[in-house]
Amino acid sequence: MNNDTARIVGGIYIALCTALSPESVGIACDTLRRFANNPDVRPEVRRIYGLIAESVDRPVDELKAEIEQFERQSHFEVITGGAA
Repeated sequence: MNNDTARIVGGIYIALCTALSPESVGIACDTLRRFANNPDVRPEVRRIYGLIAESVDRPVDELKAEIEQFERQSHFEVITGGAA
């Protein structure tokens, strides 16, 4: 499964969960987690199942804070020095 397909499936799943009760969302996420823990499923697909379940089940404020913290981190640093 490529990233675009995973994003589309995840978006549809999240959209459908907005119409469910909190209890039903929990049941749906538990089902995805069972898929994610199934050793018969390819590892990359298992990871996608887990990420989708986590993205629906975690509070939005918590996800937002984590994303903001990641964006503030320095991802590239130029190292100066060397022979003079």
